[in-house]
Amino acid sequence: MMEQQWKAALWTAVVLVAGALAQPAAGQKVAPEYEIGALGLISDYRSVGVTNGAGQTGSVGPGLGVSGGFVLGQHMSNRWGGEFRYLYSRNELQLTSGSQSASFNSQAHLIHYDVLYYFADPDSRFRPYVAGGGGLKRYQGVGTEDPFQPLSNLALLTKTSENKPMGDFGVGVKFRVTRHAIIRVEFRDYITGVPKEVIAAAPGAKINGGLLHQWAPIFGISWTWQ
Repeated sequence: MMEQQWKAALWTAVVLVAGALAQPAAGQKVAPEYEIGALGLISDYRSVGVTNGAGQTGSVGPGLGVSGGFVLGQHMSNRWGGEFRYLYSRNELQLTSGSQSASFNSQAHLIHYDVLYYFADPDSRFRPYVAGGGGLKRYQGVGTEDPFQPLSNLALLTKTSENKPMGDFGVGVKFRVTRHAIIRVEFRDYITGVPKEVIAAAPGAKINGGLLHQWAPIFGISWTWQ
C-alpha cells in the first residue's frame, strides 16, 4: 500500500509541476531558449540488505558503473526551465555476504522529465540550479544465469526485465563557454523501488528496504538556440 501511494504521489507531483511551468506566467514576455546535449556519468548504488530464515544476512544491488545519454531542454523564463532526458546505464548486480559474493551483468534505461530552477539569469556565465522530476526506469539482467549461483539461499540474480517508476533530484551548475555552447556539472539521485524480479529473494528470504538510490555525478556539453 505504501509503495502504491508513493507512486501515485510521484506522478501527481510531476504532472502538476510540469503543467504549471509549461507556459510562462501571464503577461510575462520571454524568448524561450532551447538546448540539446550529450551526457556522461559514473554512478553507484546504495545496496539493500537481504536476510534468510536461518539468520544469514547480506547486501545486494547494482554496483559502480558508467552511463551516457542525451538531454533536450527549454528555458521557459529567467529562472525556470524543463528538461527531457534519456540515459543508458551499465552497473553489474552484486550480491555479497561475508567472504562470499555473486555478480551478474545488468543494464538500465532511464527516461524522465525534470523541472529546473536557476539561481542566476540566462545571461550569467555561471548558472547554478536545482532540479527534480520523475519518469520510468527499466532494469534488465543481461548475464547468463548460473544454476549454482553463490548465495542462492539469499537471492537470485536473474535474466529478466522490470519497469519501475522513478523520482530524481539534484543540484548542478552550467558554464556558458560561448554564446551557444554550455558545459554542465551536476549531481543526481535517481530513486526507484527494488526490482524484485531481476533481484529475486530466495524462498524463505526477504529483501530489506524498498528503495534503490543511484548516485551519479554527471558531466555534459550542450548547444543552445532561440
